[in-house]
Amino acid sequence: MQLTINVTEKNKGVYILHPIGSIDSDTCTILEKRINSLIESEATTIIIDMEKVLYITSLGIGVIINANKTLEHNKGMLLLINLPASIKKVFDLINALPSQRIYVNREELDQYLIRMQQPKDRCI
Repeated sequence: MQLTINVTEKNKGVYILHPIGSIDSDTCTILEKRINSLIESEATTIIIDMEKVLYITSLGIGVIINANKTLEHNKGMLLLINLPASIKKVFDLINALPSQRIYVNREELDQYLIRMQQPKDRCI
């Protein structure tokens, strides 16, 4: 099956990828090239909306893990949202990414990002 990836820029340096299809040995390089081009253009956060991904193989998971490592090294982050149950199960089984980087949907992710940006109460 073919893989199509739509990209939207949410804010400066924050991109949402919308892959459609399967991420497997034939298509994982498409995802890898798209992610790498965003990292090279100084993306700080990449959100992958997995809602329309039919399945993912170990090569596809490897692309996501490598992108996560690269972004963390650059002080950025990779986040996943809208994982179909079968794909979430794969990530859970291999414990590929910390659970705090996988969100049920965009609203849950937005709430997390808002909390992270709120000023912390300071004791003087």
